[in-house]
Amino acid sequence: MICEKKRLYNKAAKEVYIIITYMSEELQSKIPDNVKEVLIENMDKNYFFEYNMKLSLDEQNLMPETRGLLSIIYSNYICNEEEKQKWNEYDRFVRRKAEEIKSTKFEYKGFKKKEEFDIQETKFEMENALIEVKKKNIFQKIIKFLKSIKW
Repeated sequence: MICEKKRLYNKAAKEVYIIITYMSEELQSKIPDNVKEVLIENMDKNYFFEYNMKLSLDEQNLMPETRGLLSIIYSNYICNEEEKQKWNEYDRFVRRKAEEIKSTKFEYKGFKKKEEFDIQETKFEMENALIEVKKKNIFQKIIKFLKSIKW
């Protein structure tokens, strides 16, 4: 499972690197060299990806992992401050929606009110209260037996 994901990201790194090579010099200069080096180190050298210049980036047959990496590179290095702010808002929106989906999927009821908790706790304590059992020694048993005999 982990190896498969790593292979996917290695292929995505190759796709991203090739896309970067087709960018203008101005856009390429905005991406730090260490990011490019990481892509080169991690890309799958045997994977073949051909960028079609006749198609837009949206029309390219890209892996989802590639689209994710490109969006990270774009939001961190290429876009201006106004676009960064929009990306951050969009990111918060998507995370909030994901949390809403999780909460409805698992039907989270929330915390109980303190009064409900206290009432249920006392009922539980009463039902499951420990009863002290005293073991009687032999002398106490004999005395009890003699008292029970009617003379």
